[in-house]
Amino acid sequence: MGKVIAFANQKGGVGKSTLTVQAAFYLRKHRKKKVLVIDIDSQGNTTESLTQGQPYTATSSAALFEPNLEELGIFDDTPYGVDLIGSEQNSNEGYDIESRELDVIRNPAANIQAIKDAYDYILVDCPPSLGRKLLGGLVMADYVVCPIKLSGYAVGGVSGMVNTIRAVQQNFNPSLKFLGVVVNEYDDSASAKSTLQYLVSETNCDIFNSKLRHRAPIDAATTMGIPVDEIRNGKRSYEELEAVYKEMLARIKKLNMKTFKVTKTKTQTFKPTNIKSLTEFNGAIAAGVNGKVLTKLPVESIEAKPQVRTVIENIDELAESMKSGQLIPITVIKGENNKYVVLQGERRWLAAKKAGLETVEAIVVDAPVSDSERIFGQLTENIQRDNMKLQDLIQSISQLIRNGFNQTEIAARLGKDRTYISRIAALASSKEEVLKLIADCAVNDAQTAQILNNICEKSTNIAKDLEACKDKDGLISRGSAQAVLDRLQKIVPQKPKKVVAFEDRLKKKDFPKGYRRVPAGKALGIQVEFLDETGEKVSGNLLPRLLSDRHDEVCVLREDNKTVIAVSVDKIKIKMIDELA
Repeated sequence: MGKVIAFANQKGGVGKSTLTVQAAFYLRKHRKKKVLVIDIDSQGNTTESLTQGQPYTATSSAALFEPNLEELGIFDDTPYGVDLIGSEQNSNEGYDIESRELDVIRNPAANIQAIKDAYDYILVDCPPSLGRKLLGGLVMADYVVCPIKLSGYAVGGVSGMVNTIRAVQQNFNPSLKFLGVVVNEYDDSASAKSTLQYLVSETNCDIFNSKLRHRAPIDAATTMGIPVDEIRNGKRSYEELEAVYKEMLARIKKLNMKTFKVTKTKTQTFKPTNIKSLTEFNGAIAAGVNGKVLTKLPVESIEAKPQVRTVIENIDELAESMKSGQLIPITVIKGENNKYVVLQGERRWLAAKKAGLETVEAIVVDAPVSDSERIFGQLTENIQRDNMKLQDLIQSISQLIRNGFNQTEIAARLGKDRTYISRIAALASSKEEVLKLIADCAVNDAQTAQILNNICEKSTNIAKDLEACKDKDGLISRGSAQAVLDRLQKIVPQKPKKVVAFEDRLKKKDFPKGYRRVPAGKALGIQVEFLDETGEKVSGNLLPRLLSDRHDEVCVLREDNKTVIAVSVDKIKIKMIDELA
């Protein structure tokens, strides 16, 4: 039966997707194992890497959360024979999973049970935030690896992750084994060593001996959807990844030879319970949220300022769910007149009000928060969500840039790739027609929006071509937009038949009858282009004779200075033919 390994961290930007993709390539290519990748991260980066622009046509990972799934389609058209159950990037599919009953987290494990025998390894890329999708990934897993970067939030992130793992072990999946922490983008600085030492002392977690340094080939190879050892200068990167994966497999082998003991942390101690409600589960992991104990605040004592999300949907479903308990706390700051202002979690607060709840669980931030810090905080929470609107994301990133942050800083703060931030920022200057589609939520994917901009550049009838991208519901997928762009790119002005025929004769050195016998002063009606000795594009008229007996050169009368020169046939490009002598 296949071993299920989850790559998980409640903090984004730590390298989960990269480790998942390259692990799949390593196990398939170098270990000759049958591998399935399950991408339950709604960002869909792993899916994008493995499909490389192909439309995803199999069962979505969101469907795994449905009970008693009758049919499971596997996407098997990926490089190197890696199979995939994917998640289309920033798709709205399955956005309601987080508002459903907690028991929904058991469904993925049940739905993949029938296919586990077909694989040696099943790798799960988990979402970077605490919620039902992350819990579902842990419930279906046999082992979990926690990648981290040694930032200032590393300790809190690992503590929270370990506490979540322990709660899942004791209440949903007792066979789940924590393999340890993989340090990504490590360096030999005093700061990194100090943070690592502090991490070990505070969490008592097992750290992989093998560490990964920041190496560009790893990111490049993952983006291209190829093993890192097949990219230029990728040898060192591959060796580091190989060491991590060998250690991972060795830890699995060792754990299977002895009884696993749950790693303890200093932040929380659990007693085995039979958790059924959201409230009970939340109580079990409360101390793992940034190491703080939650506070209950009166719902009416809380107010909201403008949030990064301007469109808040499905309040009714979330309100109904919150009647059973609150899984994720909101974050507030002390305001005026004994009021609290929402920093993160406006939707949960609104749902609590709608549900008629008197109190809501919250973390109170005492320090002042700037406008930029508020945006960063809200984006950190919302950028991982299925229903984060592209328009809101564009506006928030643009505001941070106006506030003086560069794209590299924004990417680092949000735990995202700089390319992703650059792509979002560029959309602020999209064509008017594309901005309207984004505002109307017809498109909610940055890459799709860029494809639409390309369509506008090439189209002679923008309205018609953009309309052709829509489905029956008025929504635009990446596949449909790409199909329209491909059609436009293949439309090239057709050369007249006589131009094509004459070009073919030139290539064959088969000149027209009488070509060498007509006086040089009489030009044919054939206008050509070529590059002169300086590389400058020059126009002229083809003369009806050669300067020499060489059949690889033709005689051209330059249009600019009326001089006659010999030009190689291979350099000649026909612009126009009026007549042939």
